Amino acid sequence: MTDPTKPAARPSDAPGTDLNEELKNLTRGAVGTRRLMAEHKQLLSRVGSLEEENARLRAAVEAEDAIRELLGKIETLEQEKNALLRDFRAAEAKTSGFDTRFAELEAELSQLANLFVANNCLHSTLSLRAVGRRVTEVLEQLIGVAAYVLYISDPQTEALKEVSKFGLSADEDSATALSVAEDVIRSGKARITGSSDTSQGTLANPAALLPLVVDEQTVGLICIVRTLDHKDRFATVDFELFRLLGQHMGLALMGAGLYSQADRKLPAPAAFSGMNR
Repeated sequence: MTDPTKPAARPSDAPGTDLNEELKNLTRGAVGTRRLMAEHKQLLSRVGSLEEENARLRAAVEAEDAIRELLGKIETLEQEKNALLRDFRAAEAKTSGFDTRFAELEAELSQLANLFVANNCLHSTLSLRAVGRRVTEVLEQLIGVAAYVLYISDPQTEALKEVSKFGLSADEDSATALSVAEDVIRSGKARITGSSDTSQGTLANPAALLPLVVDEQTVGLICIVRTLDHKDRFATVDFELFRLLGQHMGLALMGAGLYSQADRKLPAPAAFSGMNR
């Protein structure tokens, strides 16, 4: 039973806490704190690693986006390049066609010019000597003939007679060509070498035999024995010149011959009285 004469016990007078127990509690708290701090540090390190990894991934994603964008641009540029190449090839094909056509027109104009020059040369004079000289000029300069023989048909015997020759050597007999010219005179068709080297022609095998025709009558023959060394084939324009020579050289020679027989006297107006008949 409590003694009323004694004062009541105060809280401070309560029994003291065990110091060892408190040290143990402090030790356990410190250990827990250190553990928490270690875990916190690990978490901070992990967060840093994750942030770095996130940054790398973000950079990689951005790089991939940039690469994809670049690849898209490259593909677009490649398509534009292919389109430009197609346009260029189409333009080049058109230009090539224009160049080809221009070259053809240029060759045609050159051919017409040569034909005009040849025709003008043959019909610009009635002098036999001048006609003979211009025949040589046409053959040498426009066709590239190195040697030729000109024959005229005798109206009485129809035999060919040599009237002019050019470029033959001393040991070459112009009569040799007559044996191979008979077929040309009979048929009235030219014989032109197509496959062999024209610069190596001979009287026995000439580069070309061209009949000279007036009013569908063969009045002579020009034997192109060989061409110049640098010319081993006849060109397209040469065949046109052959056609012109066959038609106009005979006319020029016959006109000059008749003029010479008439002592270089021009015909009187009475000679033309039958023009309107």
